[in-house]
Amino acid sequence: MPNCRNCGAELSEGAAVCPKCGQPVAGPPPPPTGPISRERRERYEKSEKGEKEKREKEGDREKREKRETDRFGPIVGGFVLILLGFLFYLQWSNVISSRDFGGYFMIGMGIILVVWALLRYMTQEFKGPAMGLLIGGIILGFIGLSTIYELSGSWSWPLLLIGLGLILVVWSIAVYSRSPKPRQ
Repeated sequence: MPNCRNCGAELSEGAAVCPKCGQPVAGPPPPPTGPISRERRERYEKSEKGEKEKREKEGDREKREKRETDRFGPIVGGFVLILLGFLFYLQWSNVISSRDFGGYFMIGMGIILVVWALLRYMTQEFKGPAMGLLIGGIILGFIGLSTIYELSGSWSWPLLLIGLGLILVVWSIAVYSRSPKPRQ
C-alpha cells in the first residue's frame, strides 16, 4: 500500500487525499515536455482544472467541518433561557424570593456548565476545553449555594475565586502551549 508523503499514513488504493492529514495524495500530472498536440494539451489543462476543483472542494469541506464541530453552544443558550424563564416564573409565583434569585441562577448555570463539560468530555477533540467548563460550573454552583445560605459574607471568597482563576489560566496556557498547532 502507498504511504502519504506528508505524514506517512497508509493510503487506500485510489485515495485522492490522506485520511489522516488531508494532504492531496497526487498532484496534477507534470506538464508535457516537447512538442505536444492540441488534444494532449487540452487533456492536461482539463486534468489540472479537475485537481484544482477537487482541492477547493476539500478546503470547503474542511471549513464546514470546523464550523460544525461544536454544536453545544446554541443548546446551552437555549437551556440558559429556559432556566431564566423558570426562575422568573418561580419568583413571580412567590416560590423563591428576589434576594435568592441570583443564587438559584448561579446554581442552575453551574449545573448547565457541568453537564456541558461532561458532554464535551465524551468527545475526544474537546477534552481540554471541557475542564474549564467543569471547574467553572462547580464554582458557580458553590457560589450560588453560599448566596442562598448566606455564607458569602466572608472575605475569603473573593481571594479563593482569584486564586482559582489564576490556577485555571496558568493550567490552560500550559496545556495549549504543549498541544500541536492546527494546520491552516
